[in-house]
Amino acid sequence: MAVIKKIPKIAILMCTYNGEQFLNEQLDSIQNQNYKNWTLYVNDDGSKDKTLNILKAYQKKWGIKKIIIRRGPQKGFCQNFFQIINDKKINADLYFLSDQDDVWMPNKLSHTLKKISKLDASKILAKLILFKKTSNLVASIFLE
Repeated sequence: MAVIKKIPKIAILMCTYNGEQFLNEQLDSIQNQNYKNWTLYVNDDGSKDKTLNILKAYQKKWGIKKIIIRRGPQKGFCQNFFQIINDKKINADLYFLSDQDDVWMPNKLSHTLKKISKLDASKILAKLILFKKTSNLVASIFLE
């Protein structure tokens, strides 16, 4: 009898506010993940630049089930993330937080899944790579 392994569903939670300068690069880095079973949920907190236009263009390209654009509470980034993190309608096996100005390595999701599968359930895993505005690597930190 074959063993069927469940492919974990990932929810990527992003909050935006006037992020047009960096957003395309981050959305491209999410699209280029070598692990594909994810949905991006975006809370926009009332952007006045082209952020929403950019998000809608990616939604048109990816489909409405791959990127879900929502209205944030318009009370700052803390409340914006608090709202999206606490939304019981977002169901997944794993949750990843993304800032609008992040750029992810193509194996971020698959690498994290591989590491998590080897961990004791009581451990936490996080990896942070810091870049300057020019996308030059500043630091890479691995926490376990």
